[in-house]
Amino acid sequence: MKTRLKEFLFFAFAALAGCASPVLPSRYVLEFPPLPGAWANILGKPSWNVEWYDKNGNRESAAVDGDRDIAIPLFSEWPSPVTAWPFWPDRGMEPGMFRPAGALYPFDVSDGVIRISWRGGADTEFYRAMEEARARKEDDGTTRRAGFFDWPRFRAFFASEAPAELREDPWLTDWKEAAEKTVNSGFRTSYIKARKRTAVEVLIPHNGPWLSDSVFRGTENWIAGNIELVALPGEAEIWVCSGGMLVLSPDARLWVPARETR
Repeated sequence: MKTRLKEFLFFAFAALAGCASPVLPSRYVLEFPPLPGAWANILGKPSWNVEWYDKNGNRESAAVDGDRDIAIPLFSEWPSPVTAWPFWPDRGMEPGMFRPAGALYPFDVSDGVIRISWRGGADTEFYRAMEEARARKEDDGTTRRAGFFDWPRFRAFFASEAPAELREDPWLTDWKEAAEKTVNSGFRTSYIKARKRTAVEVLIPHNGPWLSDSVFRGTENWIAGNIELVALPGEAEIWVCSGGMLVLSPDARLWVPARETR
């Protein structure tokens, strides 16, 4: 009974919060997060591809140069995600290749500004995965909406009680499986676990430092030669150095020299 009550409470908060009708701004300025030093030194300032939902639930997007401000129209009676994908068009690095930053409205709003963070990108991924899982399931009135989830409580749990490796890099979390289970039966903290990884041998074509597609992983000072590392199954990972870009998956490797990415 206690467990079922906890599951209910994770979804009760936002539903009750949505009952009020406060006067809110119709447009919000976005504040993007800074890149860690190594990323900024090697890649330079990013452009951003921003995605959000309008008041009718339709997905909107806009590309933003790194030095330009943008204000987006946003109003929702429940929490809504804003996702910001960094990309570097002059290097051939398109939106979706690097892990996004993000924010949750209204929790990350202050003084009319949506403050986007790298940690918030994982929150928006969990939100998106829950909505996709709900869309695949026939709605019989028992499916859970991401907008009714208790995001403040979830964030507090993740920051203090999630496995240490996931707190260090939330992109190691199996968000898709956690979302599927949450939509079907309510949230349990045991759903937050790491994805399985596979050891692979890779020929490193250039000396480091190397940057991954997640800013949480830091840098690797690999030198040219064969090394063994772990990869996430079912998706490609991006590693970048001053000499170019390495696209890695358990089944394939692709090296793109820097002269071809500019």
